[in-house]
Amino acid sequence: MIHLPDKRIAVTGGDGFLGRHVVQARGNRGCSQITIPLIRQYDLTREACVEQFYADARPEIIIHLAR
Repeated sequence: MIHLPDKRIAVTGGDGFLGRHVVQARGNRGCSQITIPLIRQYDLTREACVEQFYADARPEIIIHLAR
């Protein structure tokens, strides 16, 4: 079983309607290392930005909710 509170979690779309609820639910369960990649910081439709995001955030788990 994966112990999520110890993991670095990235939530794409975490600033949207569904994403906010997912982030809040993870936070309520003790997850403190949650990153929300905003498009103004990382345009994840561009490979170079994806690589930069991975280098910066080093996520262990990604919850993909962006469209």
